[in-house]
Amino acid sequence: MPEFGGIVEESLKCSIFGIFGKNFKHFQQQHDKDDKKDAYLNFFANSEILTEDLHLFKALLYFNLDYETIIKNVLEPKKIFDYRIEGNDDKNERDIGKLIEQFEQSSGGKNKEMKGNSSILLMKIDMGTDDEGLERSYIVGGYASDGWLIKEGREGKGDETCFLFNLTLNLRFNARPGMPYYQSTSKDDIRFGNTDLVVKDGFNTVTSHITLPNSSGAPTGIGQRKDPANGGSHFFFGNDLT
Repeated sequence: MPEFGGIVEESLKCSIFGIFGKNFKHFQQQHDKDDKKDAYLNFFANSEILTEDLHLFKALLYFNLDYETIIKNVLEPKKIFDYRIEGNDDKNERDIGKLIEQFEQSSGGKNKEMKGNSSILLMKIDMGTDDEGLERSYIVGGYASDGWLIKEGREGKGDETCFLFNLTLNLRFNARPGMPYYQSTSKDDIRFGNTDLVVKDGFNTVTSHITLPNSSGAPTGIGQRKDPANGGSHFFFGNDLT
């Protein structure tokens, strides 16, 4: 990375490329002389979103995951659920609970706490055509540090290694330190934070609303440092709230 100072340098370190650079460097140093150094090149091989022509996105996402629990041990992400929404198919037939069941089964059942049973929610959102008639889409999602469970009401989970991403725009939104939870589920939706990333309505609705905190909980200017207890979202871009 180039040398920068102050806020610019800290923002780069917290960005999707900054995290990638730091983790990839550590990975190379750790596995430089063993047979695992190129293993990541084959990861996400069965993804219908991260296709063969998106090698950069694959590496970018993998090396933004938690280093100590995943990258250091060269753990390969495994696809456990996929869903394609096409045309006017019946959204009532699409059940978010089925996704949660897959997470539960992969962790050994509902009776496990699922602490550390991390996962990636990876989505391709089609936005239609632009003014030039070209198809537009975004590859977005979130990394969840803990397993997903449906219980009565809504129970928050997750730790500060959770993050949100937009690979198309090269954006990473980091977890705000000290929040009581970062991910939650109900029978109707999956959430990161409260409004940071919400998937609901049978996967038909994906929304994201992120605000910076101030004394009233309303959005503030980029780069302003505020008390994280005073409103705002669970995730933030770069080092905006640190």
